[in-house]
Amino acid sequence: MLQEKYYKRKQKCKQSDGDSGSYVLSYTDKKGKKHSACHTSKKNMQGQIAAIEAGDEKEGETLSEELALRSVIREMLLILVEDVRKRGDEWCAYVDDKLTKAEKENNPKKYKGKKVGSIQRTKSGKPRMKARACYRSKKKANNAMAAAMMG
Repeated sequence: MLQEKYYKRKQKCKQSDGDSGSYVLSYTDKKGKKHSACHTSKKNMQGQIAAIEAGDEKEGETLSEELALRSVIREMLLILVEDVRKRGDEWCAYVDDKLTKAEKENNPKKYKGKKVGSIQRTKSGKPRMKARACYRSKKKANNAMAAAMMG
């Protein structure tokens, strides 16, 4: 990453609106593009430097937010990978098996005290999974899983 260095000099110059100035600020941005700006006062020149530096701080905040978002997406993808399994010659997207109203009504003793929509668990305590959809390719199964997770 390039470090911005500012060259400030007192020199006659013309601004884009046609006004004459006395101070020139030259610098190269982080992308490597060279800039030159004409100012009517030293204070205005310092103001531009402050504005450039403030923009850099916002970029840093955006970068940290982006890294946090990437981390969350990576975690979701790891979960996603675990929920796509090969069954015979097909790839199946598995989802948590949730208790339905019909299941509870058909077997009230078994599901006594359980709420409709709660995740069912195996005897060992792991969430019970059921195949949502099966496809010939792993990519299609992953896409189906992603669609199920999004909404």
